[in-house]
Amino acid sequence: MKFLMIGALAGLALSANANLLTNGSFEVDAPTNFDNADGGYTFSASGWTPVYGYSGSWAPILGVNTFGSLPDGVQAGFTGGDNAAGQMLQDTGHILSLGETVSFSVEVGHRANLAQTYNMGGQGYAFVTTTDGFFASGSWLTAAPGTFGTVSTSFVVDASLVGRELRVLLGNNAGNQASFDNAVLDVAPVPEPATMAALGLGLASLARRRRKA
Repeated sequence: MKFLMIGALAGLALSANANLLTNGSFEVDAPTNFDNADGGYTFSASGWTPVYGYSGSWAPILGVNTFGSLPDGVQAGFTGGDNAAGQMLQDTGHILSLGETVSFSVEVGHRANLAQTYNMGGQGYAFVTTTDGFFASGSWLTAAPGTFGTVSTSFVVDASLVGRELRVLLGNNAGNQASFDNAVLDVAPVPEPATMAALGLGLASLARRRRKA
């Protein structure tokens, strides 16, 4: 019983929103182009806005030229191509409040084959920013050929971020192509005083019971 109480109270204090990103696994848009021997693709990704260069969704034919497997589903997002950089973004509509905890993760893939007219080096980046261009967190990543690596970050909202809207940026530099899958963005709210008080009372009650025992 005491463990159930602790779990319930802690859940109230630490619960996070569901994934704030739409189409984080890039499964929504069916391929419309099949001129690439390594899989079909489309220059669109529902929920994501292209910024520059190439970006969209693709369904790779798994194998030695692409990936051994995908992190989630049968499609991934991509940026870059034809020796050019690419970028796409998603604005979440979430306005940041002081003390919230923002957690973000995405799988960044390095397409295995490099013997094409441009260098698919696989170096991609994933940044958490705000719609007015304020950088919050994120990093670059180059996975091993044919694999995905994880960009993961978490931060607490400070005064410089309060009132700004969350945005996620995915992209790559010139001369590369990057794939993306399983993007998740969560925001854990600041516990309300009443919730924290209930948590404190519950723990105090458990402490009294333990002393009596």
